[in-house]
Amino acid sequence: MLDAFTVMAGLTLVLFFAGRLVQGTLAFAHGFGLSVFVVSIVFLGFDPENLTVGAVGTYEEAAGIAIGTIIGAAMVAIALAFGTTVLIVPLKFEQAPVWCWSFRFSR
Repeated sequence: MLDAFTVMAGLTLVLFFAGRLVQGTLAFAHGFGLSVFVVSIVFLGFDPENLTVGAVGTYEEAAGIAIGTIIGAAMVAIALAFGTTVLIVPLKFEQAPVWCWSFRFSR
């Protein structure tokens, strides 16, 4: 009986705070005059479960898990931001930047 109560309490809390997260994201986007889509990609791209895994990993002194979760989430967010930008506004280069020429491969 206690297990069923714990599951129901957990689901209730998840649904309640998920609603609060969405309301907060909408209020933030409208308050700063930003697109709700962009704000949701940037802020909700950092999944609450990733933040939880990082926090628990830190608490349990498993630094590798905590750092891996944080770095992985950041890499996904950056890739999604650049990928979305390139889909909307493709980048065109006439020639490679000068700093790229200094990275020559030697045999």
